[in-house]
Amino acid sequence: MEMLRGYITLGELARRAGLKGTGGLRTQIERGVLSARKIGRDWWVREEDAQLYLALHAGKRGRPRARDDS
Repeated sequence: MEMLRGYITLGELARRAGLKGTGGLRTQIERGVLSARKIGRDWWVREEDAQLYLALHAGKRGRPRARDDS
């Protein structure tokens, strides 16, 4: 697989984020939370976008909890 300068694969981002797979990241792409380009069969993320995503979402799992205003 040829590397694109300034980009990492979705699999590499998943590894850096400590995820078991890329399914959750693909969902984030579909929702517009994560910017990525599909080239052939692989998703590529700009290194800058990957760093921002990791800074904002690292360690957060699952859906946000509902606030209890009681």
